[in-house]
Amino acid sequence: MESMLPMQLPYTRNYSGTCPECSFVLPALSEVSGFYFATGSIKCSHCGISLDLWKTTLDYVIRLVDFTTSLSALGPQVTNLEFRVSANEVVELDFTKFGIPETATILWVNYSPHDNCLPIEWHGNTPPRRFRGTRVNLYGVQTRTSDGVPNEATIAGDNLGVMILWAPAGQEDLPWLYLVDAIEAVSLGRFSQAIVPAHTAAEISITPIIRPILVKYSSQKYAGRFLGQELSFSSTMNVVLPLICALVDAKPLPDEIRAKLNSLRKLRNKFVHDGVLPTAVDAKEIRTLLCAAAFSLEYAKYLKGFI
Repeated sequence: MESMLPMQLPYTRNYSGTCPECSFVLPALSEVSGFYFATGSIKCSHCGISLDLWKTTLDYVIRLVDFTTSLSALGPQVTNLEFRVSANEVVELDFTKFGIPETATILWVNYSPHDNCLPIEWHGNTPPRRFRGTRVNLYGVQTRTSDGVPNEATIAGDNLGVMILWAPAGQEDLPWLYLVDAIEAVSLGRFSQAIVPAHTAAEISITPIIRPILVKYSSQKYAGRFLGQELSFSSTMNVVLPLICALVDAKPLPDEIRAKLNSLRKLRNKFVHDGVLPTAVDAKEIRTLLCAAAFSLEYAKYLKGFI
């Protein structure tokens, strides 16, 4: 486990929450989810207590609902760096020079100036409404005293703190790409727009796992028709998946996560059939369902080990 406050910049972190007993950070979800699904809990390496990873991660995501960076518990990364911006000058900030891949999706950026200028993102005649790519031009707006006198620079080196929430590309992991779309929608406050990609991420992570087993015990023709035309995701989650877990001796998906995925499915059906107004879902509700979708991706990885 990593320290909560790394000292050397730049640094990138990603952890699944904090221990409720000692506040020590827990490893990334992808690092400990397999052990959690196999045993039902993980241990804090600092104080040693057993933790329910689902409840701990969900608590972190919900408790810090007003902090966009808490979404990093679901898989994105947070990079902190320092940079220099001089007053009345334009300079390019290239995130790739600080360890962020060029193919990353930038979900959120925060600037913390420490000296005599304020950073403004410089753009052309058509300003982008979402962050594109991994580069941005910053203009240093000169600060002044109450008498209008320009403030002098007092820092010779880096004078701007930058915090970036970003998601690795994962081109070969289609469920992850849909989950990133859902996380981006939540980061923008467009909660209803996260419903469909979050559900899609869950469905296409679980359904392909059960296909080889169905094909093994029945003809490929009928198994394909069953999966493609007759099997709903509800039946997959609540009937077929528990049976397959018993067949391959894998631990079933925890009931609370399955219940939240059922809620996500119902909300998704309401969205595509009746429409869901943006005000119909709030931040805590959608973050809970998004957390369930993230855990479904991790559970699919766990179940693959038995196939």
